[in-house]
Amino acid sequence: RLRALPGVTSVAATTVLPLSGLGSVIDFAVVGAPPPPPDINREIGVASVTPDYFTAIGARLLRGRGFRPRDDARAPGVAIINEAAVRRWFPDRDPIGQQVEMSGVRYEVIGIVADVRQRHPGQPIAAQLFTSYAQRTSRTVRIVVRSTSDPIALAPSIRAEVRRLDPNLAITDFTPLEQLIAGSVARPRFYTSLLALFAAVALALAGTRIFGVMSYA
Repeated sequence: RLRALPGVTSVAATTVLPLSGLGSVIDFAVVGAPPPPPDINREIGVASVTPDYFTAIGARLLRGRGFRPRDDARAPGVAIINEAAVRRWFPDRDPIGQQVEMSGVRYEVIGIVADVRQRHPGQPIAAQLFTSYAQRTSRTVRIVVRSTSDPIALAPSIRAEVRRLDPNLAITDFTPLEQLIAGSVARPRFYTSLLALFAAVALALAGTRIFGVMSYA
């Protein structure tokens, strides 16, 4: 229904949005690989997404395939990992086709997606794994809508469609992706501006004192 709205080019669901955290952090292991040293973090961030998620947020699938509607609860578990996960867990082997295990459940790696910042821009990109939402659902869902027009203008139509589906479902908030990005850099930007202001004041004071000394001389 949302895909049929005017201006909408793609729609997807996810448990975690970009710049909003890693989602569930779960013990992770590559089946058949020797266990890492005890001092190595064995956890990975996990998010559940629907097939069009990467298209909706503009992320590139680098290798393999994306999720398909048939990747549901009746099908074998599949997963897509980011480049950071490849560097961390598969430095010397091809991850496509490898079996990974999380909380006793096995998934086959079917694709590699370009790194997407899930945490603060000042933090390094962490290893991230995506599962099919139909295979690992959640009570809370975020809907991502990509549109050729103002996305906020679609808010009434989106609310109406959700209300038709279930009047008791609550939509907490509509946030453009640009606003998420702006919010993630707001504090560093504020500190930088404050530092620039102090530097300007210090420069003005120094210039005034130098002028006074030279005038006296």
